[in-house]
Amino acid sequence: MKINLNEDNFNFTIGAFGNILRRRRLIKNSGRFKVLLFFILSMSMLALGCAAGGGGILGVSPKLDQNLENAWQYVRAGDNENAILAFRQALEKTPNKAEEVSAHTGLAWAYAQLNDTERAAAYFEKVKGTSNDANLGFAGVLLSRGKENDYKNAVELLKAINIHNPDQQYISEYRLDISSAQAHALIGIAFYYTGDNKNAKLHIEKAKSADITEGESAVSKIANAILNDLQLEGY
Repeated sequence: MKINLNEDNFNFTIGAFGNILRRRRLIKNSGRFKVLLFFILSMSMLALGCAAGGGGILGVSPKLDQNLENAWQYVRAGDNENAILAFRQALEKTPNKAEEVSAHTGLAWAYAQLNDTERAAAYFEKVKGTSNDANLGFAGVLLSRGKENDYKNAVELLKAINIHNPDQQYISEYRLDISSAQAHALIGIAFYYTGDNKNAKLHIEKAKSADITEGESAVSKIANAILNDLQLEGY
C-alpha cells in the first residue's frame, strides 16, 4: 500500500510547485520564502511488512525488538500519532543505544510527517550522522523550515551521506520508500537555494534521469521548474 502525504499535511501540493517556485532573490530580499519541502517525504512511503532499526553504520539496519518494528510500521503507514506513542513507550523501557537511536529517528520522521518541523528538527539533531534516513529527513526538515543557515546545513547533512556524489545510490536503513532519484533531487534543491548552480543542475538532472516513476512524477515537476529557472538565469 502506498500513501501520499498531500496539502492536508503540508499545505503544499506538488502540482503547485512550479507556481510557487520563485527566484532565489526572494529568499535574500524577504527572508520569508520557503521551499515547503517534504516532496521527498510526501512522494510516498511503502508500507512494508517488516521494519528496520538504525544503529550508527550507514546503510545497515540492526535487528530490533518487536515494539520498535511495530512503531516503524506505523511511520510507513502514515499513522503518525500511533507511531509517536509507540516510540515513546519504547523509550520508557530503558532501551539500549541502538534502540534509543531508532526511537528518536522514528519520532523525528513522525513529527516531520505531521509538519511539526521544530520537534522533528530537535529529534533529528539527536541522531544526525547515525543513518542515511536521519540525515536525509533532517535535511528535508531544514529545507522546509528555511531559517538562516538551514539551506547550507541541509547540504552538509546530505554530503555526509555521500549524496553529493551523483553516482551514489540511496539506501534506507528503515526501509522507507525513498529512491535515489528523490535523494538527488533533494540535494539539488539544497544546492539551488545556496546558489550553487553547477551542483544544483548536476543533481537535478541526475534525479530526472534516474526517476523511473510512470507519468509526470513529483521529481520530474520539480526538476523542470528548477532547470527552467536556472535557464532563465542564463545558466
